[in-house]
Amino acid sequence: MPSLSRRCSNEDCRLPFRVHRYDATLSLSTPAGIIRCPHCGHAIPADANSIFLTHALSSEENRVFIHQESQELARSRR
Repeated sequence: MPSLSRRCSNEDCRLPFRVHRYDATLSLSTPAGIIRCPHCGHAIPADANSIFLTHALSSEENRVFIHQESQELARSRR
């Protein structure tokens, strides 16, 4: 079950959330190929062979996400 954290691409939201990816054959009730922001509901097109379950980050996950994001930004500016 691969998962990653990302920011919503909706400019009015931009909040981070966790995405879990599964093989689309595991569920017929969840639409395949759509990542939906748990904060604002914005739909992000993705791999049509996968289903994506999302959830908001906990306070600790959010802290780690912000820290990693700032480190990546600092590295990219070098």
